[in-house]
Amino acid sequence: SLEGNIDSESGWILSEEEMHQLLWSQAAIFDHQCIHETIPEFRDLNPTLENLAEFLFRNMKRTLNEMG
Repeated sequence: SLEGNIDSESGWILSEEEMHQLLWSQAAIFDHQCIHETIPEFRDLNPTLENLAEFLFRNMKRTLNEMG
C-alpha cells in the first residue's frame, strides 16, 4: 500500500500527473529496446505480458517506496 500526506483537494497521495509521469517513466525503459539485450532481468526470462507487468510493478513499488 501507499502511505503519505493526502491532498485536501484531490484526496490523493499522488496527483494524476505524478502517477502518469511515474508510470510512463517506467514504461519508457522498454521503448525501442531489444528487451533481451538491454534489460538484465530479461536476459534469461521470456518477456511475456505477465513478466513485463511484474517487472513494472516491482520497479514502481521500489520508486514509490523511495519517494517516501
